[in-house]
This record gives sequence, C-alpha cells and structure tokens, in this order.
Amino acid sequence: MFEDVRATTEVTIKELSKVRLHANRTHLERNANTEVEIVGYDSDGTEFDLSLFKMKFEIVGKGLDVQTTESNLKFIVTGRASGNYQLRADGSSGISSDTVDFEVFDSVEIYPQDLLLTPDMSYALNISGGPKPHSQKLSHCYNSENSEVAGVNSDKTYAFEITGHRVGDVKITYTIVEGSDCQAALPNVISSKDIRVRVRLP
Repeated sequence: MFEDVRATTEVTIKELSKVRLHANRTHLERNANTEVEIVGYDSDGTEFDLSLFKMKFEIVGKGLDVQTTESNLKFIVTGRASGNYQLRADGSSGISSDTVDFEVFDSVEIYPQDLLLTPDMSYALNISGGPKPHSQKLSHCYNSENSEVAGVNSDKTYAFEITGHRVGDVKITYTIVEGSDCQAALPNVISSKDIRVRVRLP
C-alpha cells in the first residue's frame, strides 16, 4: 500500500507598485509622432505584466494628439502645435504614472537647400525652427557623404558652415538626435534634413 506523497513550494506574489510612461522620444517635430507605452513595476523594480489585469488607463494631457493602438497599453502621440506639454497615465485602480515632458517644435528649415561653392570658399547656412537651443539631451550632427568635396565646420550647435574643397557634388545631412550618438537610428532621430552642395571652379 502506497503512502500519500506531498510536496510544498513557496511562491512570492508581487503586487503592482508603480507605472511609468515610456516614450520612444520626447522631442517631436510638428505633426511627427512617437509611441508611448505604459509599463508596470513591482516593489522591487521588476517589470510587471499589466496585461494580466483588467485595468483601464487614461492618458491625460493637453496639446498632444493621443491615439490608441491594438494594445491598450500602447499609444501613438502626435505633436500638433509647438510648445511644451506633459502626459501621464491614470489607472482605474487609482495608480498614476509620473508625468513625461514633451517638446513640440517647428519644422527645421535650412536655406539655401542647394549651395554652389568654389574650392576653399565657405558659406554659413541659415537654420530656422527646431528644438529650443538649450534643449536637454540633444545632439546636432552633420555628415558629408564625401568630405573631400565639401565638409562642415561646426561647433555642434546651430552653426552650419560648409567649405568647398574640390570640384564635385555632395549631399550633406543635418540631423538632430536624442542622446549623444550621432550614428543613432530611428526612433532617436527627431529631425533630418539634406542639402545639395556643388563645388565648381571659378
């Protein structure tokens, strides 16, 4: 006759402690958008699976267009008017996220977009629009597809001076990225503009 065999185990069940809004980027060119996701954490800071709970969230904020997606935890946020705005997520259980700051800025414009130079000639382009000059966590990046034809003299602010070196045609790209990596790919790129440079003998 067999005796009953029993095994015991101990499981720690964590409770939802806080929620946060995670945005791919927080600087938006006017009419550009980004994805925002609601993420939950337990008391130890471990990510919490909110899909296991029947909890409704409302995105609260002004000046931004917020659209739901197939997931009730992800939203598409679009900047319609220039300015500084905040978003937060309010849960039906009474828990709310911290606010996230967004800056919506006018589209970057560069003039002229087609530049004619001679070798050793420099020209400072005019840049308008873009984030505030002292916006945090932004890098202003310049890239010439062929620096032997023409290159950029830049102090990594809004200065955009181009010098021609030898005869040829080249595309130069001005990019603003969130963070310090000028090689960053989407979604960290918040604005990117190209100009054509032609270098000819006088």
